[in-house]
Amino acid sequence: MDKKIFLALCALVFLAASCNAQPTVISTYNDGKIILANREIKIEVAKTPLEKSRGLSGRNEISEEEGMLFIFEQPSKPSFWMKDMLFDIDIVWINGDTVVDIAKNATFEPNVADANLKLYSPREDADKVLELKSGWVDKFGLKVGDKLIIEINQ
Repeated sequence: MDKKIFLALCALVFLAASCNAQPTVISTYNDGKIILANREIKIEVAKTPLEKSRGLSGRNEISEEEGMLFIFEQPSKPSFWMKDMLFDIDIVWINGDTVVDIAKNATFEPNVADANLKLYSPREDADKVLELKSGWVDKFGLKVGDKLIIEINQ
């Protein structure tokens, strides 16, 4: 076989293979990690007021290895709703390095007016909130009083 023909065939095979390749998904959960219930969770930190108000709204899913962390300047009882959510989540309220409350399987509410959406609030003050895939808390046995380690990338 002629060398030019061979190289042309190789180029065609490479081109065909790259056209059929699946796109690479880039995780947005690269702001750090949380270790809780002997599991490591990659986190995305909601930093700005807009990111905090949006949370996971509009996304299609979250994996068991991912979570969204909200950090508040002062401990309080931050309430969360499921506005524009497309899936259920577990909500974990944290104060310092301790889980202080949990809402399991917070249900998304399609076609419900904002004023009628259920609010999820902790019984104790919290300075952080972690949103996880629904069922995570039960699957890994997380409970109020559990300690965790948070490492945020600089």
